[in-house]
Amino acid sequence: MVQADSAARVVDMVGKLGCIKPEAFADFLLLGANPLEDIGIMNKPNQYLKAVVKDGRCVKSSVKGLRVEISLD
Repeated sequence: MVQADSAARVVDMVGKLGCIKPEAFADFLLLGANPLEDIGIMNKPNQYLKAVVKDGRCVKSSVKGLRVEISLD
């Protein structure tokens, strides 16, 4: 069985990569639909991309109450 933190272990970043918790680096997208059900949503960011978090900070958001900390623009 492969551990979820195997890649983080390889680069000596357990607790920083591959998890969402305090002090970890977080990069993720918040989508308005499930790309596993329709990958085509990834071609429509204006419609489906709700937020982008990079290094644990919100850089793009159209979600009420989720403010942008650092702008990519």
